[in-house]
Formats: sequence, C-alpha cells, structure tokens
Amino acid sequence: MTTRLGVVVMNRWLARRRQVAAMVLGGLLAVTACSDGQGEPSGFSVAALESSINEHFVVRAIDQVRAVVILQHGKTLLADYRGSTPRTTWDIESVTKSILSILVGKAIDEGRLSLDQTLAELLPEHVGMMARWQQRLTLRDLLTHFGGFSGDDGATFGLMSEPDVVDLMLSRARRPASGQFLYSNEGSQIIATILRRATGMSVLEYARTRLFDPLSIDTRPALDRPVSSQVSAADLEEYLGAGFAWPVDSSGTHLGWGLVKLTPADLAKVGTLMLNGGTWEGSQILSEAWVRESTGNQVSTDSSSSVAIWPAYGYHWWVTTAGDEAAFLAWGFGGQMIEVVPAEGLVVVVARELDYRNLVTTGVDPRALTDLVDEVIVPALP
Repeated sequence: MTTRLGVVVMNRWLARRRQVAAMVLGGLLAVTACSDGQGEPSGFSVAALESSINEHFVVRAIDQVRAVVILQHGKTLLADYRGSTPRTTWDIESVTKSILSILVGKAIDEGRLSLDQTLAELLPEHVGMMARWQQRLTLRDLLTHFGGFSGDDGATFGLMSEPDVVDLMLSRARRPASGQFLYSNEGSQIIATILRRATGMSVLEYARTRLFDPLSIDTRPALDRPVSSQVSAADLEEYLGAGFAWPVDSSGTHLGWGLVKLTPADLAKVGTLMLNGGTWEGSQILSEAWVRESTGNQVSTDSSSSVAIWPAYGYHWWVTTAGDEAAFLAWGFGGQMIEVVPAEGLVVVVARELDYRNLVTTGVDPRALTDLVDEVIVPALP
C-alpha cells in the first residue's frame, strides 16, 4: 500500500524508531520475566529460553521480530522487546479475523446473530446481487471460509475504497466445490458488514464495549479513516505513527481482515481471555461455548486452493498442536501471532515488523513460528 513518497516516509519512520529504541533500550533488547515477583521457577531459565529463541530465529531466517511475549498460567515468563517498547503498536494483519470471531461470538451470545442464518437473511438489502447459492450460505460457512469469496490474492485492499464494496465482493465470489476451504479476506469483510448491521453499532464501538474496554485495551484516540487505493505519504505516515488504528471501507465498516494496530500486551490479553474460556478477572466476557466451538476443529483445510497453513480451522481461528497438545492460534501475515496451548496454560505472542516497501518479500514461513512454540518454548516450560 505504498507510493514512492510513502517509501521516503517509511525510511524516515524506521529511522525514528531505531533512534527511539536506541535511547530507550540502549540498542539492546529489553527483557522482563516472572512478573509474580518470585523469581524464576525451579528448573526454568529465562536466559536459556531467550538464547534458544534467538537460535531458532537465526536457523529459520526470521528477522525483524519486535516482540515475543510468553505467559503461563497468567504469569509472564518472558516479555522480550526488540527495537520497540511495550507501548508500541503493530499492524496485526489477519489476527484481526480472530478478533472479529470474538465479536461475532459475543453477538451470538446476545441473540443478535445465529450461525445458521443465511446470507439472504443477514444482508437482505444485497439479495439482488446474490446468486441463489450465495443466498443459502450461512454465517457458519463464512466463518470457516467455505463461502467461495475471492481468496487472499492481494486485491482486497484496493477493493475497500470502491463504491458498493459489498456488492462488488458478492460479484467476485465463485461457487466453491463441495467442502472446499478458500481462505478469504473478502469473506471476513462480509462478516464485519453483517456484524455492524446486526448490532446497530460500528464494529469498533461494539468491540470497545464488549471486548477492548473490559480488557483495558487502550483504543483512544482511534485512527479509523477510510482506506484508499492511492495512499499518500501523509496517509502512510499517519497510520504508521498512530497508536491504535482500525481503518474502514467505503461504507464505513471497519475492516474484518486486517490493519488493526495493537500492542503485543493487548494480544496477550486476547489470548488469555480465550485460554480462560472467555473469562477475564472473574467476569465472563465471552461464553465458554463460543470459545470451545470457535477454536475447535470445525473444518479440514485439505481441500484448500489458497492459504492452508495448518490442517484444521475453527471459526476464524487456526487449529494445530504444540508439544503433542491441542493448540489454536491467530495468525497474521508477516509473523503476527497469538498461540494458545490450553493444557500448558500457555499464551505466546509474536509481533514482527512489516516492510511496507516490499510486502512480497516481507513474509515469513508461518510454521517457523508455530515450530518455535512446539520445539523451543513448550519443552522449556517449568
């Protein structure tokens, strides 16, 4: 989403970040651990874990990591900030989809939505643009990427500034083969539109009242301007310099697929909420039933013709294993991750800086980060 002027802005922005990091961190990473104040658990070494993590990053050629946060049973084992601070927000990319899933689950808890409602029922004002097979799609189909919407092909960003964006996405969809998983940013944007209509609130307003404020996640002020296919240098600088951001499409619907900016600590709170079955500090924020369903194995991704990194998928959460235990995760392009291993009481968050000058090569092998959890972190747990 970068122009030539945007490259100049990005270079200046990166330089400022390096300067701040040097002043705050003395050019070194900042590590805190064992926040209960009782020191390291018996048989566990923060230094050894940090060394193993660094070695993994070198071997798997993962650079530009800005934070690794590890919690076990609600206690911070490691909070490792590299060239950043705990208050720095990052573009979480498709981790946004998992946050959207939480909001949909809350709307279902409140009786505003049902998994079995059809697209025709959910968006009746757009029925005229729907093929008959689209009219029969359910919210469940959309949450599991079985809706036939265009895949993760890089075109989504440009579509968001087009007029009648929902009708345009409907027209681009193709009837999927039976049981075909097709990972789709556009399908997630349809869900965001459904959520806005069902709640009568903006997605951000609903997120604040049901999720962000209860978890003490700071979302004020918010940069939530419409995205544009022609991003100016000023637009880019504003986005990169913002604390919290959640852009909207041409209809004013907040993006359901990416570009939310949050801190790694914010993501750790989201992971902890899901680990604890939807409870936060004694309050039931989200039903345990939705946590269980949304993070469980709902569909196989074996039939995928697009992104299918792990073999199973829930409702906008990936399903995997770690250390032979069941696990689930939220994944965002370029190395943004929340992974939860319930049997270990474990939440792992990774934030990685994207190079907006060259998004084609800024990616990272997603399995390299889940392997980090499986092969490095879980074996080292106290």
